[in-house]
Amino acid sequence: MLLYHFINERFGLDAIPDPRLKIAVVNHLNDPFEFLSLQNESEIVRKNLEDIKNIFSYDRGFISLNTDWHHPLMWSHYAEKHTGLGFEVKENDQLLKVKYQKSRPRLLS
Repeated sequence: MLLYHFINERFGLDAIPDPRLKIAVVNHLNDPFEFLSLQNESEIVRKNLEDIKNIFSYDRGFISLNTDWHHPLMWSHYAEKHTGLGFEVKENDQLLKVKYQKSRPRLLS
């Protein structure tokens, strides 16, 4: 399967001699509301979600890949000068497809 990674020039060039990719750490993502998207009105719940986000950021991260390179918005947000990398990868259980929703999920109480 061919996957594409929208990446800036520095990290792309670093990956050529050293075949590793930079992992996005949760607290360093472009969107500060990542992992905080549940609908809730409780200050306590928001604080707990922020704590969970910080715990995840300590030792977890992820790499976003796409099966299609025809996404101008993705190129403009995540790549530099419309550059990116393509990878031939074997399908496995560590690759998870993102499921987008039209509305924010509500936290059940």
